[in-house]
Amino acid sequence: MLDGKQRQRALLDKAPRETDVKIKPPEAERPGILVNELAPDQKQLVRDVMNDLLAPYREEDVKEAMACLAAGGG
Repeated sequence: MLDGKQRQRALLDKAPRETDVKIKPPEAERPGILVNELAPDQKQLVRDVMNDLLAPYREEDVKEAMACLAAGGG
């Protein structure tokens, strides 16, 4: 669960258009809350959700996506 301050940061007034979502360099500003700012138990929940979302995909693609998440601090 997110605490009040985290929830405030995580919620956006308006979601970006799907075509506007791009991979950004590490130093780029990002909206919302970063996974690497979460507590260990919260990070585990993110990993669990990601595994559920990626379940239909090939195992090698799932591993690559999860490695990207881990590299970003998640």
